[in-house]
Amino acid sequence: NVQSSWKIIHMFLTFLVAVPSLLTAFSAAASLEDAARARGGRGLIGWVRRLPWGNASMTAQVLAMVSFIFGGAGGIVNASMAFSPVVHNTAWIPGHFHITVGTATTLTFMGVMFWLVPHLTGKRLASPRTALASVWWWFTGMMLFALGMHWQGLAGVPRRAQVSASAQQAVYDAMHPGLPKAITAASGIVGLVAIWMLFTNRLVVKFTRTMSFAPDWAVIRELFRFGLPAGVQGIAMNIAGVTLVSFIGSLPESAEAQAAYAVGYTELFSMISWTSSGLMGATAAVAGQNLGAQKPDRAAQAPFAGAKIGLCVAAVIGGAFVLIPGPLLGLFNLNDGVAGQIGRQLLSYLAVSGFLITIALSFTGALQGTGRSEEH
Repeated sequence: NVQSSWKIIHMFLTFLVAVPSLLTAFSAAASLEDAARARGGRGLIGWVRRLPWGNASMTAQVLAMVSFIFGGAGGIVNASMAFSPVVHNTAWIPGHFHITVGTATTLTFMGVMFWLVPHLTGKRLASPRTALASVWWWFTGMMLFALGMHWQGLAGVPRRAQVSASAQQAVYDAMHPGLPKAITAASGIVGLVAIWMLFTNRLVVKFTRTMSFAPDWAVIRELFRFGLPAGVQGIAMNIAGVTLVSFIGSLPESAEAQAAYAVGYTELFSMISWTSSGLMGATAAVAGQNLGAQKPDRAAQAPFAGAKIGLCVAAVIGGAFVLIPGPLLGLFNLNDGVAGQIGRQLLSYLAVSGFLITIALSFTGALQGTGRSEEH
């Protein structure tokens, strides 16, 4: 029952996510080109051959960016009011997540770990060739799988198939149990072999029966130099969120307060928070790449440039929160009664907090992108 006008607003807000994504993509591509030309690359695209394709970490992250081109294009289709009904609830949707999370995100983590584990342990990868092969195998297999699911979605293959309770036993009886049993057994064998290799010093990361399993605070302090770990941030935000929801639920007008919070913060304030999150990613990429290119002055300018853009957005959206809160809340039929009053008060506070969050996230992105460098 959401109004079409608000669906259009959501659609264009989602399209705006492409702006920081493209900023990051062009910045990363420019850094790769600059490095490749410094290694002797020539021509419009000939420099690509001069990239260190034998490095598993670099290859994984570049292939992740390549796969995300297709994932981003599919995301635009998902957000479009015209195209979304065509692919909604078809195999296109899990195909989209396999190409973004299953390919781009997973390859990024693989590439980072291929660099981070040797960096933390001071030892080379046990088999760089195996690491490189795993990257290419994963990329090829996931691209075939994900693009195939996109094709199936366009052909109308449903995302999920309903099997009624009466038919389940018949379906199970018709299945040959040998294959699932073999796959389960293979998974168990792989797990046992991995544990055996882990405790017999056959892997880069080693555990022994005599080692201490107490936290290594020196390593933890080193990790905190890069910023607050995402896991700690997530736990802190979840605790704060539960506390906030509990407080809202304890109010005499809890239903109206929950409605005002859902509309004011979750929906309207996302116009600032989404933009700030995108600027955080763009600032991290620009600052980190310029520092890696031995241009610390440009790296230092990145958070200030991101903060200026964010402040402009926060000023426009915050001004609308103060000047026209009624029409904004009216998009959700929330401009009357107690809920409307609470919503107006909340928007007045959010108008101020928008300036703070956009500055904080811009500088957080710069810190995360640069980390700690011994050379600069």
